[in-house]
Amino acid sequence: EAVLSTAPVYAQPVAELALAMAISLARRMHEADAALRVGKEFKGDNHDSFLLHGKALGIVGFGNLGRALLPLLRPFSNEIIVHDPWLPKAELEAKGVIPASLDETFARCRVVFIVAAITAENTGQIGARQFASMQPGSVVILGSRAALVNFPELLAAARSGHIRAGIDVWPVE
Repeated sequence: EAVLSTAPVYAQPVAELALAMAISLARRMHEADAALRVGKEFKGDNHDSFLLHGKALGIVGFGNLGRALLPLLRPFSNEIIVHDPWLPKAELEAKGVIPASLDETFARCRVVFIVAAITAENTGQIGARQFASMQPGSVVILGSRAALVNFPELLAAARSGHIRAGIDVWPVE
């Protein structure tokens, strides 16, 4: 038998990793862990930590990875917003998600999971405009292809503190 794609095999582990990164970033668990490892008390103020529960959660791309992520997010929110320009609105609604434009997904969601496939049309389409539209301290998880985002703009938004970024894929792996 020929193997055409390994994506279905990796969808579940990557979806679980994406969720773990989102929880860690939302609650600043990684910062507390880093402080503990060097013998310091974590002085992070929890005023800017948040729960995923009850928040609008966004998925950009609803292929194998987006579909694997969906059941993991359902216990946290009834408002799961999906941007996938290749799927009909009715198909997304049948999955119990809210179809939205790319800009609307970022503006409405406290956490956005970028898990789309890369095409000539979407290369570099996510950048400063989308990140700036998010509530300060929101979380962006880049879980599929680095070329989907303007990587310097992603890093700048994270360095500024406006967003918190979880990155599983880099421009050069």
